[in-house]
Amino acid sequence: MNRSSLVVALFLSLPTVASAATLRVPQDHATIQLAVAAANPGDRIKIANGTFMENVLVPAGKDGLVIEGSGKTIIDARPLGAAGSGAAIAGVSDDLVIRRLTVRHGKGVPAIGVFILANGAHIDRVTALHCEDYGIDVLGNGARIERCIVRSSGIGIAVTGNDATIRKCSVRAVVEAGVFVAGNDARVESATIVASNDDGIFVNGLDPVVTKCTVAGVRNFGISLFGAGAPTATNNRVSQTREQPGLLVFGASGGLVQGNRVSDLTHAGMLFTGGASNVLIRKNRVSRCGSDGLDAGITLSGNACTLVENLVEDGANDGIRGLGTQHVLIKNRVLGNACDGIDIDVGVVTLDRNVAIGNGAEGIENQGPGADLIGNRALGNRRDIANGGVISTFVNNVFQSGGMAAPAQIDL
Repeated sequence: MNRSSLVVALFLSLPTVASAATLRVPQDHATIQLAVAAANPGDRIKIANGTFMENVLVPAGKDGLVIEGSGKTIIDARPLGAAGSGAAIAGVSDDLVIRRLTVRHGKGVPAIGVFILANGAHIDRVTALHCEDYGIDVLGNGARIERCIVRSSGIGIAVTGNDATIRKCSVRAVVEAGVFVAGNDARVESATIVASNDDGIFVNGLDPVVTKCTVAGVRNFGISLFGAGAPTATNNRVSQTREQPGLLVFGASGGLVQGNRVSDLTHAGMLFTGGASNVLIRKNRVSRCGSDGLDAGITLSGNACTLVENLVEDGANDGIRGLGTQHVLIKNRVLGNACDGIDIDVGVVTLDRNVAIGNGAEGIENQGPGADLIGNRALGNRRDIANGGVISTFVNNVFQSGGMAAPAQIDL
């Protein structure tokens, strides 16, 4: 047998793999559910524009099935205007793809627009409207939810599982959280949350990333990061939270909070608590926070956090408040806050080349058992530097008026 004949024989001996079929609704199947029943794993169901009054269930054994609308496809989970009988789409097969359609009126049990109990779900360009419990809810690992919109629902988007990605989604006017994730290694990117009656973005798990998101007008926390790992929160915008801080980091053992803009809040702009330690907090801008008159722009507990080149301005209380120990503050600016610029209540800290100007009380106040003040500038405050604790090192600072028990006045 020559080489060409051998190649042909080997090719013909390979097992054949059926190609994925496309099932059209209503052309090939009158309803979406009938198309699902006829589909094999990996097939594509293409739904025409129009409104389909269905509660679609994708059972086990349909892995990789694609359910795709035509841009103006609506699945209404409230058949014929009735009280409702469950989700618009519910699925228990892995690697389901749902895209380019609208789901609405998720009522009953479960009262959800899209409900997936499986791994590898990919939900893309889905709009969920008026769903009582969740707009989109996934219980499984490896979920990808992209370019989706949720309006007027219970929780906007929820994922319980590891390695979730929520990207370029928009949630508005929800009763509870805009985005809720319980699981490790989550990524929430370029999401917009407006008018949530609870949290904006809530993530509970190790090593989450929340980046380039916008949260405005929510009742509780703007962005909440819970867990003992190392969270990353970068380049987010949070404004007008009413009852809780704009950005909360709880229990972290590392991580990066950088380039965020937090403004116009009733409570703290940023709160690091629950033993949050070894977090790098860099180049954030916190403006007009603490209108309750109690909370600082940035509040630190825990240990060994590093604040570098942050700007905290025009707050109704302290600019930066230290409640932990071994924190290091480098080149931060605290300007025009109603109370202290930097207030060290407890703990040993290092203040290096910070600037405190025009604050209503002390520019820098130390109440802790050991502070190193090196090269700071405190000018135009009611009292520039006040010390009610212990200052271990005091060199090259510039100030005009010292308080009780302050070091000898120095102007360098």
